[in-house]
Amino acid sequence: MNLRKAIQRKKRIAGVLAESYTKLRRANITPEGRPPLISSREILERIKEKSEEIIQLKVQIQKANLPILEDIYRLAELKSLVNEMRNINSLHDRRYDNSQAIVYTICIDEIEQEVIIADLEKQIEVIQDRIESFNFRVHIDTDPS
Repeated sequence: MNLRKAIQRKKRIAGVLAESYTKLRRANITPEGRPPLISSREILERIKEKSEEIIQLKVQIQKANLPILEDIYRLAELKSLVNEMRNINSLHDRRYDNSQAIVYTICIDEIEQEVIIADLEKQIEVIQDRIESFNFRVHIDTDPS
């Protein structure tokens, strides 16, 4: 299975686990005298099985990702930087403190902010393309035996 499919599988398993935890919380208590609709112990066993499956899959994915680990971390940091850049104040401002106006100036104006974000997004796109290409080309053995 290629890495792309393995990552998709990991997400599906994570979804199954999340649903199973919800079921476990709900199923663990029932009104006295009424049999449970589903066994908490059966749900717990399924959680243990899926947890082991996702652990093995994550290990295989992580091992396969070693050649592009720098790209993965760089992508995460660039996305964080874009998010922060979108949130900086890039407009001149006037505020009042004890009835006295304080005029604030900016270092990075709105136009420069947009240019910086556009440049970062180009870098992100290049890295994402490299990672997606790698994930498609690289295959991992998901057979636990």
